[in-house]
Amino acid sequence: MEYAMLPLAFACVILAGFEVLARLVVPVMGNVLTRTMQDKSRRSVPVQSSHHDKFDAVDWLCITFSRCITVPFVYHLLVYCCVSPCVLWPGGAGGNNDNFPQNMPAALFTADGFVDANAAIVEFLAENVIAGNATKVVTAGATKTAWDANLGKTTSAIVHYAVSVILMYVTYDFFYYWFHRTLHLRSLYKFVHKHHHRQHAPTRGNLDAINVHPFEFICGEYNHLLAVSLVGNGMRAAGLGGVPIGAILTFVVLGGALASLNHTRFNVRFGAFSRLYSFAHPKKGGATPAYEVAAHDVHHRLPTKNYGQYLMIYDMMFGSYERLVDKTSSSKSM
Repeated sequence: MEYAMLPLAFACVILAGFEVLARLVVPVMGNVLTRTMQDKSRRSVPVQSSHHDKFDAVDWLCITFSRCITVPFVYHLLVYCCVSPCVLWPGGAGGNNDNFPQNMPAALFTADGFVDANAAIVEFLAENVIAGNATKVVTAGATKTAWDANLGKTTSAIVHYAVSVILMYVTYDFFYYWFHRTLHLRSLYKFVHKHHHRQHAPTRGNLDAINVHPFEFICGEYNHLLAVSLVGNGMRAAGLGGVPIGAILTFVVLGGALASLNHTRFNVRFGAFSRLYSFAHPKKGGATPAYEVAAHDVHHRLPTKNYGQYLMIYDMMFGSYERLVDKTSSSKSM
């Protein structure tokens, strides 16, 4: 069979991606994003609690399960992207920017007229990844939207891509916030989420991030697919075609990096909602970024605070945000 080795190769690529993420991407991102801080003492999040030094058999079992279940998740995500009319792929012949399934060769359709998702994935990988045509994937479909008349095709593509990515993170974190907060209910906590909170001071990045109960990891992963579907359908209903495949890839891959950074000591912070906290809590003053590693570190010490995965906006809105207080610097100033 022509694609007989594809499942094994696909799994190997995903599992290898974990190693690249943990050993290269996260450390580089952490160092680069904190290098701009003039005060070197603030480049790392201070350790204010005990560290779970040695993984036991249960830890490694959870980590291994999380890695393995990511393989079918990525496959299901790609299948959805191949068959959904709300996902925009690189244009077909003539430079059209219709969604990918409509532009696929007839050989990729089954006798019933449905898309052969396996063959579609193979063609996509061969044409756009192996061939190195990644640029057109990023802005696929985004040059044929309602914004074109006012913004122009190039600007429209960039705006469509950026808005899609932001909306997917905002949508993801809304559902994740309430899911995470539910896991902290006393009646449920000990059965699922308590395992992840064995670590009070995360340092290992991806390993600490995916060291969670299988139920929690599956729900968290497939929440990405829910966000993609909701945003894609919403943008299609708004006359914007859907979500570019490149925006989806950015959302998922960058999300993995940010979740891993949340479990390091890199004091990374950024976002456009930096004044929301001071506006909502004028007596406390100050500001906080939309994304902040220190905020998740606080959650590992104070489990009823900072439930957000990528964004702190819902914690600010629903009263569960807690800013990091550097006890070391505070004690020195007293």
